[in-house]
Amino acid sequence: MSLSAKQAVRLAKAWLEDQFSDEQIENLGLEEVRLNGDAWEITLGFSRAWEARDIPYSAITGITGVIKPRTYKVVVVDDNSEHVVQMRNREAA
Repeated sequence: MSLSAKQAVRLAKAWLEDQFSDEQIENLGLEEVRLNGDAWEITLGFSRAWEARDIPYSAITGITGVIKPRTYKVVVVDDNSEHVVQMRNREAA
């Protein structure tokens, strides 16, 4: 193994931030790490400001505000080359 899980996560986060730099993603966070053969599958979650929705005032809960839905991506990092080789959508469970 060339990479530790921590190193693979750092690479995946940096790569994802770079790819989505024009979209100003927020709240980037680690969701899941999996070693699958020679590839690290790193699931990352984040929010996009343009997807935010207002929550109308609720008389029952007294809550109002903004919801920022999460987007989940699986970033695959090759353990040997230490490069990102794939990104795919991950549906929220």
